[in-house]
Amino acid sequence: MNLWPFAPEANALSPELRGRGDPHCTWRSVRVPAGCLTPAIIESALNERRRMKILITDDDPTIIELLQVNLEMEGYDVVSAANGYEAVEKAASESPDLVILDIMMPKMDGWTARAELLKSPKTAHLPVIFLSARAQQADLRKGYEAGVAEYITKPFEPVELLSIIEHVLDGTYNRSESPPGY
Repeated sequence: MNLWPFAPEANALSPELRGRGDPHCTWRSVRVPAGCLTPAIIESALNERRRMKILITDDDPTIIELLQVNLEMEGYDVVSAANGYEAVEKAASESPDLVILDIMMPKMDGWTARAELLKSPKTAHLPVIFLSARAQQADLRKGYEAGVAEYITKPFEPVELLSIIEHVLDGTYNRSESPPGY
């Protein structure tokens, strides 16, 4: 059934992603009662609010493509970088609203990239989510001590990541529990 004929890319989303399982739908970070989405409402929401931009940094093109497709279907603009050095440069030039950083990358790792982002007044305020295969308690602790909004380990659930991103961007995200080892 084509529920959203005026937004064909949304039809590719599962009902779980479209409605998040509650009586409201979320369309590009705007909550409206389910079934009330009309072209006029969507157009109004898009005109009132600029699209959020997310910088994805990973040396694995498959991860970048997976994230880019999911984020663009949720209405985000996406910029990508293949290493920490590119991430620092693009964060300064592209002014993203959020940075997703892998840790183990060539040229500059995620730890160093995070430190470099904190040094610049132009990028110090950016929320960062680490998305890494490094899952040791010491790594998670180090990430949280570096001030990241969240530390997600690979493999990850795209739906969970999308939810975290949405809440980090709208300022309502709170980690539900302390990182392991705290």
